[in-house]
Amino acid sequence: TAIDIIGWDLQTRVDGEAFQDYSFPFTQTGGAQSGLVSLLTVVHPVRTRQDAENYLARLKLVAPRMDESVVEARRLIAKQLIPPKFILEATIKQIRTFLELPPGKNPFVATFIQRLADVPGLTAEQRVRMSAQASAITSTEIYPSWRRALALLTAEVPKATNDAGLWRFPNGVEAYNHRLKQFTTTKLTADQIHETGLRMVAEIEGKMDTLLRQLGYNQG
Repeated sequence: TAIDIIGWDLQTRVDGEAFQDYSFPFTQTGGAQSGLVSLLTVVHPVRTRQDAENYLARLKLVAPRMDESVVEARRLIAKQLIPPKFILEATIKQIRTFLELPPGKNPFVATFIQRLADVPGLTAEQRVRMSAQASAITSTEIYPSWRRALALLTAEVPKATNDAGLWRFPNGVEAYNHRLKQFTTTKLTADQIHETGLRMVAEIEGKMDTLLRQLGYNQG
């Protein structure tokens, strides 16, 4: 039932509190540098004038949120909880690409301007004013916060390694098992899931081999 699902989710979150420090705020797949952009350019509606005003209000909050992520990253770095080098480098590349764009072509601004064109009841003057506001916020507030994040991550690259397993952290095995439970809802161990994967791959490859041989493929 819905109650059971909610209860399971809440308990899982409580159980995972001990491993919260293993979630770094800057990664190439779900870091603040991409999540904040997606929130405004994809999730936030811009269908009415009020939506547009709300967009600008939220845009003003982007830099503070980014700086909060920098503070959190600095706290984790002090505890030696640093992501692998390849994740740092991929994230740094994303931030640099973001900063290379002039404000007018930045997603925060360009997407907003494009969506403003479809908002009914706005005058040309209002569209110009709102576009200019978005550009100013991006250039004077958001870009500096992205540069602060870039400086922090760049300084950590020489110290990082390409070791990616949670085993390198204290209680890493427990953290990994918690994640398994969270994402699979099973009580299987990592070894059991690995063995299941090997068995299924062998089974699938066996079926593929039979079909390929029936089609006349006997090598490779």
